[in-house]
Amino acid sequence: MSESEFDVEPIRGLPEKPPQGEHILWQGVPSTQGIARHAFYARILIGYFLALIALSAGVTLLEGRGVAVLLQRAPWLIAFGIAVLAIAWALSWLIHRTTVYTITNRRLVMRFGLALPMAVNIPFSIIESAGKRAYGDGAGDIALTLRRDQSPAYLLMWPHVRPWKLGRPQPMLRAIDDIDGVADLLTKSLRAV
Repeated sequence: MSESEFDVEPIRGLPEKPPQGEHILWQGVPSTQGIARHAFYARILIGYFLALIALSAGVTLLEGRGVAVLLQRAPWLIAFGIAVLAIAWALSWLIHRTTVYTITNRRLVMRFGLALPMAVNIPFSIIESAGKRAYGDGAGDIALTLRRDQSPAYLLMWPHVRPWKLGRPQPMLRAIDDIDGVADLLTKSLRAV
């Protein structure tokens, strides 16, 4: 069995021991449910498949084909919808299991990756601003605007980037619990630098 780079982390979520004077303030992971809802749009997928099933049922009945034909078609659409949602949930769970966000007194470290495990160090000195988006359940996202000369690769960092900000990608802590506490901690840490 081969060892991955992250099987030998000196501290979970960090590629190496912090240098002298640097210490961890917070570590967290994205929630599976939050990733499913906000990165894979699970609610929209459910609505799409329900609308597709309703449309198929309506067309079948309007064509006068009867309930027997409807009962033959519906299970295929339902099974396909369940399969798509299961894949989205499985990917969300894998993202949850392979991601660690770490805030130290000097930087933010994002360790993530299913196919390409990587750790991204974001020193506080290159962060211009941070924005918080709270969900209704107390969780949320924190998006970071970096200096213009610091531009991460959108596709390599997805889903840990702000959606649809392709021109100037913004790294993002996704679906983290206690969004208010983490945002306050990050704000205080950024001001201290």
